[in-house]
Amino acid sequence: MPGGPKALTSAATGNVLHVYAIGSTGKVFTKDADYNTGQWSTGWTEAPGGAQS
Repeated sequence: MPGGPKALTSAATGNVLHVYAIGSTGKVFTKDADYNTGQWSTGWTEAPGGAQS
């Protein structure tokens, strides 16, 4: 995510925590944490569909 996040939010679904961030360009990025494995997904990825703030 270029420039770091401007805003963060999260939502849990089952055993996964989804974290969403608005990047400095206004695009939405996501990263997941899996409670079963104790692992985070690698890096931030742009949310599907080209979501923007």
